Amino acid sequence: MRFWFDADNAPHVLVMRPISEELEKRGHEIVFTARDRGDTCDLLDMYGIPYTKVGGHYRNSATGRVLGTLKRALQLRRAASKWEIDVSFGHGSRALPIASWSLGIPSVTMYDYEWVNPTIFNRFCTRILLPEVIDEKRCREAGIDYSRVRHFPGFKEQLYMDDAKADPA
Repeated sequence: MRFWFDADNAPHVLVMRPISEELEKRGHEIVFTARDRGDTCDLLDMYGIPYTKVGGHYRNSATGRVLGTLKRALQLRRAASKWEIDVSFGHGSRALPIASWSLGIPSVTMYDYEWVNPTIFNRFCTRILLPEVIDEKRCREAGIDYSRVRHFPGFKEQLYMDDAKADPA
């Protein structure tokens, strides 16, 4: 299978790196896109992860963010249309599920707290991954379409902190 990861923000790189590495170990192909924002591209470069740069900063207003998301979704669609993707994966990227939906690609998003506005994810994602501590009641209170939810044990930080060596001092 070919997986498409979209790093919309620097912390997403930390979450996606161990997942993409595990998928590669299992024989899957990985394609990355990255929004040129903050240290996102710098982190991908630091870890030696190849990527296609798509989009940048949005104007700092509600309208600017909406228009920026829609513009980036079109840019992502254009980039991914030639890659024959089987599944896309984002960590709260709002442009990715829109682009994936428009291409007929199943899309998975992961986020780590329940008070994210779920509108785009409810409409365009096939699956929403949440920590198991966010139960059905909390999802419904937050407006998350629970039929799309799959839980993962622990917290996202365990993905990228698991191999950290603590200094006993």
